Amino acid sequence: MSEAFPDHPRLYTTAANPIPERRQVGYFTGRDGKRIRYAIFRSKARVAKGTVVLLQGRNEFIEKYFETIRHLNDRGFWVATFDWRGQGGSERLSDQPLRGHVAQFSDYEADLSVFLETIVLPDTRLPFLLLGHSMGGLVALSAAPDLATRIDRMVVVAPFVDLSGQPLSQGVIYWTCRLLTLFGYGETRFESDRFPRPFDGNMLTSDRARYDRNQGVYEAWPQLRLGPPTAGWIATVLKAIRRVNRVSHLSRIKIPTLLIAAGSDRIVEESAIERLANRFRAGHHITIDQARHEILQEVDRYRLPALAAIDAFFLPAETALCDVEAASDDDPPQQEDSGDPVAASSRPASPEIKPAGKNRATQDSDTEAQDRGAAKSSGKRAGKTKASSKKTTKKATEKKAAEKKIGRKKSGAARAASGSGKKAAEAPKPASSVKMPRAETLD
Repeated sequence: MSEAFPDHPRLYTTAANPIPERRQVGYFTGRDGKRIRYAIFRSKARVAKGTVVLLQGRNEFIEKYFETIRHLNDRGFWVATFDWRGQGGSERLSDQPLRGHVAQFSDYEADLSVFLETIVLPDTRLPFLLLGHSMGGLVALSAAPDLATRIDRMVVVAPFVDLSGQPLSQGVIYWTCRLLTLFGYGETRFESDRFPRPFDGNMLTSDRARYDRNQGVYEAWPQLRLGPPTAGWIATVLKAIRRVNRVSHLSRIKIPTLLIAAGSDRIVEESAIERLANRFRAGHHITIDQARHEILQEVDRYRLPALAAIDAFFLPAETALCDVEAASDDDPPQQEDSGDPVAASSRPASPEIKPAGKNRATQDSDTEAQDRGAAKSSGKRAGKTKASSKKTTKKATEKKAAEKKIGRKKSGAARAASGSGKKAAEAPKPASSVKMPRAETLD
């Protein structure tokens, strides 16, 4: 192993980017024996809320996510992450270590599977959640149909599901790179390696401080850096993008998934992420307006809403409880609902996570079903009320008839008594011999 990849792996620090506490670092062996650097960061919480498996993008490394890892640790999560093969502190795949190359996209998925089985499952805490950015989000979406028994929830931030802002179509780019790879030129690059790159005009973040911090890590530890991608990398990734966008693939994803798009992303257009989210039932989608591609490296006015959405999605029960407690604190004593819209609007609320298009359709159909159920139930109640009303009317009619019958009997008795009195004067008879007329004959 070369000096850049020591036998004993380590994490690298700078003054602006200190290493989080309570960590462990090591190598695991990926597909075809490549050594992959990984790290686990434990929360100080007595009872962990779970483990977030953090998947970075292309040309990234564990150290770039120290700030995000601290946030997740403070929320009670452990974090397990690793550098993709060929970048960061993992073993490179070419004699020229700055070349961003991979033989096939499935190698990424295989390394993720090995990481989950050999590191995450035995050494961390349940439940397992997944957070992927850019290329890491693409790997997560590609592998998701096979992760349902291992991952509970998944968030992908600016997932690399489209190649935007290119002068040529994706089809032309794919076949050009594919043919170069088939003819043995898979490690060809289409642009030169330039470093350092200036902040002005960058497509990644509008936060100069975080941009300079990341550039500082590259300058202090150049072995972590990676150059432009090769033709082979582009071809295999574009093929994965096509597969992930198919409905036949998305329909197999059962893991609840939140897709976060950046409103000013020039690498992956927001509309591409929204279209993908609308194609599968498990997907939910939000957009951080005006944010650039690296949302987790953005200024706080973009970064914090994204983190709040991630927290709310990973901890839905806890977020709901906090909302209930906040509402209870804001309400007047001995009053469930003040009815004051101003007071209600001042209560803290979690970021709104909108369901994807099919989810909205499903919700609409569910609402219609509920309405039909309510109508049916109402119809049953109306039927019961009508039957009860008929029963009551019948009883009233019978009672009235009985009273009328009794009245007729009394009237007949009075008439009979009058007639018998006259007859008694002519020829007296015993009272028992006087016959009462039937009530029907008095009508």
